[in-house]
Amino acid sequence: MTRTLAPGFQLTRIETSGDIRPNALLRDGDADANFFQHAPFLHAEEAQLGVTFAVAVAVHIEPLGIYSRRVTTLAAVPQGASVALPNNVTNFSRALKLLQESGLIRLRPGGDGA
Repeated sequence: MTRTLAPGFQLTRIETSGDIRPNALLRDGDADANFFQHAPFLHAEEAQLGVTFAVAVAVHIEPLGIYSRRVTTLAAVPQGASVALPNNVTNFSRALKLLQESGLIRLRPGGDGA
C-alpha cells in the first residue's frame, strides 16, 4: 500500500507475519526503515543478523503492568510467589525492571535483566 504523507513524499507499507523479520528486510535492502521495536529487541536482532542499524526515532512503548486475580496490592504479594514473565527479548527485561521498581525483586547492579 502506498500513501502520500506530505507533498512529494510517498510511503509504501509492507505488512509482515510468520517468519518474515522486518530487520532482515532492512539488512537485505528490501525495506528502507521499520517502526516496531525497542532497544533490547533491536540489539538482539543486530547481534543475530550481524548488522548495526541507525535509530532515527524512538518507538512509543506500551505500558507494562502487574496483574493478578487473587492479589489486590503489591504489599499482599506473598514471599516466594510465582510470577509469569513474557518469553521474548522485547518484554522480559522490562518485566524484571517493573518487578524491581515495585519492590518485589532485586536485580544485580549492572545487569540488563536479559
